[in-house]
Amino acid sequence: MNNLAVNAAERVFCPLVSPGPQSIYDYFAGNTLAKSKIQTTGVCFFSRERQPQYPYRVFNRSLEDTPLYPSSRVIEHSNSLLTAWHSQSDKEPAEFELLDFSDMSHENVMWLRASGEFNSLAVDKTEKLLAMVYHDEKWRIDIRRSGNFQLREVVHHTSPVIGVSFHKDVLYSLSNKLIASFPEDRRENNIICSSDKILGWAQHPTEPYLVLIEPEQFRIIDLGTHELVKSAEWTKQIKWFNLLQKYSNHCFEHPVDNSTAVFSTDGNRLFIGGYGKLAVFNWHDMLRPRCLQPEPESMLDIHSGNYSTDKQKKVSAAHIISILPVNRDRLLCATADGYLIMVNIRTEEVNLLLVPGNGVRMNSLQLCADNKYLAMTGYYYGFDNKYCNVESALLVWKLSRLVNKGIAV
Repeated sequence: MNNLAVNAAERVFCPLVSPGPQSIYDYFAGNTLAKSKIQTTGVCFFSRERQPQYPYRVFNRSLEDTPLYPSSRVIEHSNSLLTAWHSQSDKEPAEFELLDFSDMSHENVMWLRASGEFNSLAVDKTEKLLAMVYHDEKWRIDIRRSGNFQLREVVHHTSPVIGVSFHKDVLYSLSNKLIASFPEDRRENNIICSSDKILGWAQHPTEPYLVLIEPEQFRIIDLGTHELVKSAEWTKQIKWFNLLQKYSNHCFEHPVDNSTAVFSTDGNRLFIGGYGKLAVFNWHDMLRPRCLQPEPESMLDIHSGNYSTDKQKKVSAAHIISILPVNRDRLLCATADGYLIMVNIRTEEVNLLLVPGNGVRMNSLQLCADNKYLAMTGYYYGFDNKYCNVESALLVWKLSRLVNKGIAV
């Protein structure tokens, strides 16, 4: 493999600390800690009564006319957040920072020059491997060792990547193809399956299963053997549900970090987000061989039109772009129009947590290891004297405080 041809970043990376760690946290530790004092102005959220809602911390690098979004990933063992800030200019390297949730301090850890835009980061459970998703004209994933950022494997996709995840030492990446990459032993990539259209995927939290969500059917893959465990057709209700989701997001692609299909924390339920609704499935029914068309346990309506305080104002439904389980009963849902909702599956109660300001949207929801903080990428588009103002920020919320301010709808 010619590293110079496939990855310009291999020659020009500048770690700020010396290597030799046992984990990614050890590698990133040891620098001078600094508190962030930069605040955003355009990225703002409100309660249903239009009262301002302020994050616990705001981290902002909007120093350009059109800055790109930061990419981040929670590192569970060290309870930290690794963030890549990248510039609109190809001449500027991406700057990586590590945010410590214990005291909200952040430190620079490295610079990396790479051709293309960073879209996501993924870290394996041992914190020894780091996957970086970025694209220019094509989509590419670099798999590196977190200790010294040595390039181990490059994965190429011809269509937008919608998901990346580690299972043991194997990286699984999904576009219209599911590719398994073996950076440590074989250093090769294998195509497990392909499809004309994949709406989403979900990896089981305890069992080696991966579910592919397609418009007409779903498939269950065994990550241990890479064999197809089951393929089953959706009911007409879910086909229509998927059809609405497919055409409601035809104008843009979801960020890699967003997930519209996810398991509950105990692995007993599978949630699928669609156009203003949330479908809840019993996982054991879906896995059962004789169940050829599983019916959802419930279809919860989180129609964004219910959030408007102006009764004369009609607000169209928006599809769910990200689902984040908090525990076995509660989960957070972000919609394409910028609302954040908490849903209780057991009671079917829907609580509105955040209402976006004008031109404000959110993506990439992540919980820290102890579920104390919620990290969110927020961004703002606005026009002032015929000029477009763009702002992006990494927002950190105290989850308990955010939930207590929620209002049932």
